Amino acid sequence: MKITGTETGVFFSVKLKTRAGRSRLTGIDGGVLKAEVAAPPLGGLANEALLVLLSRQLDAPLTRFRIARGRTSARKLIQLDNISVGELRRKLIERSLIQVAEKR
Repeated sequence: MKITGTETGVFFSVKLKTRAGRSRLTGIDGGVLKAEVAAPPLGGLANEALLVLLSRQLDAPLTRFRIARGRTSARKLIQLDNISVGELRRKLIERSLIQVAEKR
């Protein structure tokens, strides 16, 4: 998974499927984190559901997440503040979303 570090945090891509049976992170494909949310893509409901899902799954406050690009697209660039690339990778490994070999 491609994670770009900055002075203030990280950026990573998410491909979002809306109107799913339940909200969950489903894995990684082509360097992109895949997520499903039950919410429809109306009035920002799916975007908000995605940020809540990421906050819960990555154990980070909701206020640290922002959609930097792709608010109206299935593919989004997420900004997560106050975390390092290594710490985010560790959290993804703990949740079995990426393999240890992909850590580098």
